[in-house]
Amino acid sequence: IKMMQNWIIKGAVNCTHKLHLLMAEYASLSDDPVSVKKGYDKAIAACRRMGFMQYEALSCERAGVYFKEVAKDNDYAEEYFKQAYESYQRWGASAKCEQLVNLYPCLRRHIRDIRNSWMGTSVRAIENYSTQDFGRHTNTSFFPESDQFE
Repeated sequence: IKMMQNWIIKGAVNCTHKLHLLMAEYASLSDDPVSVKKGYDKAIAACRRMGFMQYEALSCERAGVYFKEVAKDNDYAEEYFKQAYESYQRWGASAKCEQLVNLYPCLRRHIRDIRNSWMGTSVRAIENYSTQDFGRHTNTSFFPESDQFE
């Protein structure tokens, strides 16, 4: 940790997110869930700010593991696992997403909610798109007039 702090002081700011993650992991050895949460939140924010999706996902996952297994706080754990799943998904790590779902069944409900919201949006969009709207957006100038067939 001290070595990374020196790197950052010397200008290697692209490892700030890793330092925050290491500090959160170190804090997780203590018996202070509030400081652990602050540490993971700093790591997650640094990853987002710097665009490191894979480390954002890892930080969220590690926070979830801590709150599930050590702090025994399932609400925080579930929230962090959701963020981890979404981050891994944005990164394109579908196998990791599948692993998370298998390890943490609470994610199944989250995925179902996401799919339902997508389906609901699609159904509402179709219902709102009436035939009148279709006619207004269709160029009918290429259709022959009906009297041309007589």
